[in-house]
Amino acid sequence: MMPTTDYPEARTVLVRQSDAIEIVLVGCGGTGSNLARSLAQIALVCRERGQDVRLTFVDPDTVERGNVPRQMFAPAEIGMPKAAALATRFSLAWGLPITAIPALFGAAVLPSGPRHTTILVGCVDAAAGRRAMAKALSDANALGASMWWLDCGNTAEAGQVLIGSAASRTALAGAFAADGVCLALPSPALVAPDLLVARPEERARPRLSCAELVAANLQSLTINQRVAAEAADFLSRLLVTGSLSRFATYFDTASGTSSSYYATPRDVSRATGLPERLLVRAAAAAKRCARASG
Repeated sequence: MMPTTDYPEARTVLVRQSDAIEIVLVGCGGTGSNLARSLAQIALVCRERGQDVRLTFVDPDTVERGNVPRQMFAPAEIGMPKAAALATRFSLAWGLPITAIPALFGAAVLPSGPRHTTILVGCVDAAAGRRAMAKALSDANALGASMWWLDCGNTAEAGQVLIGSAASRTALAGAFAADGVCLALPSPALVAPDLLVARPEERARPRLSCAELVAANLQSLTINQRVAAEAADFLSRLLVTGSLSRFATYFDTASGTSSSYYATPRDVSRATGLPERLLVRAAAAAKRCARASG
C-alpha cells in the first residue's frame, strides 16, 4: 500500500456496545511488556467511569537473563512466567484484576460472554501466533461475536500497527453505510497476509528463543517502545476517547517517517480489493447498527 491523504475524510471507528470489554494481550516480550502498562492504564480509566473492562495476559515463556533490559523486566523476575510477572506488577500497583495465562494462545484461553467485546492485542514474533489470532477472529465472525484484533510488529528499525474486525472481505460489506462512522475494518491478515508466513529464523531447528530472534534481527533498544506507544494510542482512541479513525500505521525510526491508512471506503478498498460500492451497502450496515446500539 502507498501512503494516502485520506485523513480529512476518515470516519470514526465504532465498537459494538457490550456488557464487558475483554482486552487480551497475546505476547509479553519486547513489545508486549512495554504495552502492558498502557493497557492497565486504559482499563483503569474505563473502569473508573463505570465500564467493565478486564485484562488477560498470555505468554508461555519465562523471564530470561537475556530479556533484561530489552524487555520490561527486572533481574528479580528472572525465572518467573512473563505473563504472571506483568499481571502481578500492575494488579498490585493499581488494584486491577488481571488474569495471567502462562501458555500459548488459543481459543480455549479466550474469555467469553453473550454480550462481550474482545480486543486481541497481538505482540508475538512468530507467524504461528498470528495464525491462531486470525483463526480466533474468523471463528468470532462466524458466531456473530464482537472481536477486534490489533497486531503489532517490527523489524530492526521499523514497525507497524494494524487493527481490524473482519476476517473476510464479505464481512466488510456495509462497513461505511452509516453516516460518519466505520462499523468494520479489515483484519491485519487481510491487509498484510505475509504476517501469517513464517520467517526463515522461525523455521530454524531448534527454534530460536525470543532473545535469539531479537539478536538475529539486531533490533534497536527503542523499537519495541515505539511500537507499543503506537498501539496504546490506537486502543486509547478506540476505547477511551472514541476517536480512532485509522486502521494501519507504519513507521521507520531511521528516517523518522510514518504513514497511516484511514477508515475510509477508498483506503479499505485499496487494502482489500473490495469495491467501494460494497463497503457502503446499506443492508449490511443496518444490521451492524442495530447490534452496536443494542
